[in-house]
Amino acid sequence: MEFIEFNSNSPLYDQTMELRYRTFFKDFGLPKSVTPDELEPVSFHLALLNQSEILAYGRLSPLENGVLRISQVIVPEAHRKNGYATALLLKLIKRAQSLGATSIQLNAQVSAQKLYENCGFVASEKPYKVKLTGVEHVKMVATLST
Repeated sequence: MEFIEFNSNSPLYDQTMELRYRTFFKDFGLPKSVTPDELEPVSFHLALLNQSEILAYGRLSPLENGVLRISQVIVPEAHRKNGYATALLLKLIKRAQSLGATSIQLNAQVSAQKLYENCGFVASEKPYKVKLTGVEHVKMVATLST
């Protein structure tokens, strides 16, 4: 297993976009066109691979004033409960620290809130439903030490 860093010009990016669509949007009958957003070209993409199989994926994006956002975290169902999400998050946090970030934000599905709490994130607002899918999320923040 190895972590691979890539950008939106990589062939691995296409694989992860398909995974993101299947995981977050397909079951809601939404078109693939809703998958990418304005942060794609400025984001750092990270995948944990076993040969060419994606075990975990996540994205780190700049916001403003030293704040970064983790998003699109996915562990395919067949690979869940193996610690891959935690390993991925810790790697993304380390990357954010190396970039001089003061904090990291994310919007977690409420069902995965404990995972993020175990990695140092704290809920900063009450849960809300995403307009596009109706899935309940909660905004969370981790303050990074300098």
